Amino acid sequence: MKTLEPSLDYVYEKVVDWLIECVGVSIEAINLVETINGTSIETLNDIVYATTGYRDAYTVLEEIENEEEDEEEEEE
Repeated sequence: MKTLEPSLDYVYEKVVDWLIECVGVSIEAINLVETINGTSIETLNDIVYATTGYRDAYTVLEEIENEEEDEEEEEE
């Protein structure tokens, strides 16, 4: 069975929210970089790498989803 890749919109929303809430990156900083470099997965990858050291947004998304799964298991 083939696993579906998450949509770019989903990745973008989850990762930007995580950058703001957990890492402390301001939306103004994200918007500034996007104004200069354009809004794209490559730009998001650059922001992720510069602020966290993670190589790309998909790596962060995996971490977010793993944390969410762990939280759900703890609630049970």
